Amino acid sequence: MKNEELTFEQIESHIAKADLSIYEKSSISAKMVETQPSEVLSKLCGIYRVIRPILMALTKFPIPAKWKQAIQVFIGLMDTLCP
Repeated sequence: MKNEELTFEQIESHIAKADLSIYEKSSISAKMVETQPSEVLSKLCGIYRVIRPILMALTKFPIPAKWKQAIQVFIGLMDTLCP
């Protein structure tokens, strides 16, 4: 699910298939960023891939340009970190 425009139903289906329990039970601390960066990045990228379609959909709403820019910059950064 890269940059194609998705319908509400497609996004809902994508979210419904995600096992969010693996992220809810996950405890990540600032210390882990230093000691286990690959584990932290793996978890961060996992949840990002789940919510990316929601973020993309938000940019289609009539929101202030700066909000949209912030979301798009975040998506760009995360797409770089989580190919």
